Amino acid sequence: MKILLTTLNIHRPTGLRAFINIANALHRRGHEVMFLVDKKSVREGQRPFYPLDDEVEIRNARPWDDEPVRETLPQLWRRLRRRVRLLLHRNVHSRAHWEAKFEPKIDRLRAAFREIDPDVVIAFLPSTFTYAAKALEGSRAAFLLANRNSPFRDYTEARYEPSRYDVAMRFEAAEACTLNLVQLEAYKEIFSSEVQEKTRVIPNWVEWIPDDAIAHPGIEEETNVILSVGRLHEQKNHVLLIESFAKIADRHPGWEVAIAGAGKLEPKLQQRIDELGLTGRVRLLGARKDMEALYASSKVFAFPSRWEGFSNAHLEAMVHNLPSLGLESCIYMREITERSKGGLLASDDVDDYAEKLERLIEDPAERAQLGANARQFARQFERESIVDQWEAVLEEARQKAEAGA
Repeated sequence: MKILLTTLNIHRPTGLRAFINIANALHRRGHEVMFLVDKKSVREGQRPFYPLDDEVEIRNARPWDDEPVRETLPQLWRRLRRRVRLLLHRNVHSRAHWEAKFEPKIDRLRAAFREIDPDVVIAFLPSTFTYAAKALEGSRAAFLLANRNSPFRDYTEARYEPSRYDVAMRFEAAEACTLNLVQLEAYKEIFSSEVQEKTRVIPNWVEWIPDDAIAHPGIEEETNVILSVGRLHEQKNHVLLIESFAKIADRHPGWEVAIAGAGKLEPKLQQRIDELGLTGRVRLLGARKDMEALYASSKVFAFPSRWEGFSNAHLEAMVHNLPSLGLESCIYMREITERSKGGLLASDDVDDYAEKLERLIEDPAERAQLGANARQFARQFERESIVDQWEAVLEEARQKAEAGA
């Protein structure tokens, strides 16, 4: 099967690892897999932050030009007309503004789709859903939406594109797609009954690690690390962890917090760490590729995200016997924690989060039991089982598209 995965950009070290994992797994199952991005800053031959099989081609609908290209008169006229339309329709929430802004992108994607002629197109995140749906109108390809966050956030807020019209267009894309993919059964509820009927649930997968490979030589048993993983963004709510740890740090001098991830909030988070006198006790590690060693050297996985789709980091922590501490207001963490009995839940409140964190610090027996529960639960998300689900859904979508359903 010829599979085209499309998103704005796969070269950032944030939030796209699952999409690259999917591409690699489908390629290794014998499918012809290609990425289509639309980013002028991506140079020819540039590979993503996360490892992508060499045979998986990356096509850029908006290729990098080392030398400026002189526009033809028709091209110049179209660009000037678009500028005028944007000036005339300054209301970012209007249809006219949206169409003027995205018309060139839609045209580029439409041309790329026609040239590549895939059997299936998988769009990743709402930042791609809307204009991919427009570009695919009239195409023979099956069209899948891969929702990787909580739809209760992605379909109710002007995230990605600050436009209420764009939010409405996301629902239109869900109506137009062949199949709609979410990661938890609860996420179906936001969609219409018609969309729910064509919505399939596929969670992320995790690379399983045998029991005898969990321990790492050279890792000291007395290492007391509370690990958190995620980009430094408001969604991940790291400031709650930092301020909660500040309340109990003096009572537990042998413990520290390590936060793995990069992002725009790094200066603010570091400033807060310094203000609370936690320099050296709370470390911002940046984007890391040695995650297995970090999990193996930790005792608790703190995950105060306000919302998630289906967290790779949390799954990996579960495989490594780590009990987690999440927020009960996060649909993902509440459902997985209650089903797995592999961690604790707290409110989005510093005192409550600090209390639950201290409970895990002070009770190694509870940590061990919760961690064992988490590892047992995570077994169902082994890679091959989830890739089987992907192949089944792709075949279903292909057949539906061929039948004109």
